[in-house]
Amino acid sequence: MATLERAIEIATKAHEGQTDRGGAPYIRHCLRVMERMATEEMKIAAVLHDVVEDTPVPLEDLRREGFSEAVVKAVDALTRREGEDYPIFIMRTACNHIG
Repeated sequence: MATLERAIEIATKAHEGQTDRGGAPYIRHCLRVMERMATEEMKIAAVLHDVVEDTPVPLEDLRREGFSEAVVKAVDALTRREGEDYPIFIMRTACNHIG
């Protein structure tokens, strides 16, 4: 099973070169979200939450890395689809017990 440390490595590499609106490395946002989570699964999903949406990394790569199906489904729920209405995105996210 993949670990939180591995999730941080994947997210750091995937977001390399990306910055937030303030110009800081984007990974800092992911780490701040992760720090607010209670469980290991929540922390893993949080640090990976923008990897599929904002980088070329597909969900299948997370499965191959050994992340649990619950984590992969949470990351999927947290991934906003192109052209998706915000209320639909929020509803899907709210329905996932980890996300």
